[in-house]
Amino acid sequence: MTLPVPHLDDRTFLDLVTEARERIRQSCPGWTDLSAHDPGIALLEAFAYLTEVMIYRLNQLPEKAYVAFLNLLGVAQHAPSVAWADVRFTRTAGGSGPIRIPAGTRVAAARGADPRPVVFVTTEPALLPAGQVEVTVRMHHCEPVEAELLGLGTGQPGQVLRAARAPLARTAEPLDLLLGVEVPAGTVELGAAAREHEGRTFEIWRPVDSFAGVGPQAKVYRVDRCSGTVTFAPALDLRDPPEPHATAVGGATDGDAGP
Repeated sequence: MTLPVPHLDDRTFLDLVTEARERIRQSCPGWTDLSAHDPGIALLEAFAYLTEVMIYRLNQLPEKAYVAFLNLLGVAQHAPSVAWADVRFTRTAGGSGPIRIPAGTRVAAARGADPRPVVFVTTEPALLPAGQVEVTVRMHHCEPVEAELLGLGTGQPGQVLRAARAPLARTAEPLDLLLGVEVPAGTVELGAAAREHEGRTFEIWRPVDSFAGVGPQAKVYRVDRCSGTVTFAPALDLRDPPEPHATAVGGATDGDAGP
């Protein structure tokens, strides 16, 4: 349950007009015609309308301030989730061998009176085995992006990179987002995940919600799916603190008098 957002000013158009009419009766007793066709009342209602618009914009401040405070605390918004559907592919007459359904296969669905169809796409390859008539494949209403180059590493801590298109929506697939850092061939640590792309090796890094408690050698990153930004860990000073020592300035020690 969300907390109600308070209004800084809850007056409406009718409240403003009623308040102004009451003030007219008190301050201008000679103004007796307060009907809607009076020119003065027409101007009053016009200004009341403009004031109501200003009050509406003023009341948006608490929500904006709330979001700004959450950003300062490092709280990220939930990324949008894409629609998905299980689509059944049926074999047509004229063959019984296996049929591969590659990732990126698109299926369009009608959208009622709207001429633009709803397009669903496969995010993982599928296979219709030999001898089977049909296979069910999960498809998503999204635009898959494969092997996008986010940027080049500078070696500096806390580097921030941004995807070309945001938001990075969530799908029903467990691995809907992978981030790899290029490493020399043959240097991937034993047990580490890696992928090959165009003859280059990319070691898969792990997303985390926070860098707290992360060691200096951890290969992790934070991702804000709403803005499409990827942040790497900041620098950590793991050196031992210096030994405490005393320094005498303008004083005297061991009974020797200073100047």
